[in-house]
Amino acid sequence: MGKECDYINRRKYNDYHCNKINKDISYETYIKYCTEYKHSECPNYTACYIATLICNFVGNKNILEDLKYLRYNVLNKDNKYNSLLNEYDVLGPIIVDRLRKDEHKEQIIKNLFNLCIKEVSQLVENKKYEEAISLYKDMFYLLKEGYNVKQMKLV
Repeated sequence: MGKECDYINRRKYNDYHCNKINKDISYETYIKYCTEYKHSECPNYTACYIATLICNFVGNKNILEDLKYLRYNVLNKDNKYNSLLNEYDVLGPIIVDRLRKDEHKEQIIKNLFNLCIKEVSQLVENKKYEEAISLYKDMFYLLKEGYNVKQMKLV
């Protein structure tokens, strides 16, 4: 069969791939959330950019759930974290993009997972939220500095 037939078969079997969750998605999901730019309403959406990349890379979804819990049930519910979350939401995707392109990304991601992400997860499980936030924030600022990512001013 020719290229055209292969294309049609792939389209039939959801030839849409979400880079955020690294999975194929349905045409309906693609149209509803991607083409309409309603990403934050998507059931697959998460604002845990760096943690998602790291946990998906090492194949550990359980730890990612702990970090999502920290974001949505601790940070989002306390106004003192608003500026940190706003900065993370702007710079997190940039850091992830630069990390994905880094020639040493595999080793960097493994180190981040072993030295930070696993510890943050344990702190969350032990309800030591301030320590977990502090450690994750240190990692974020280290990556921000290492990849020379600066806060963008919104006009």
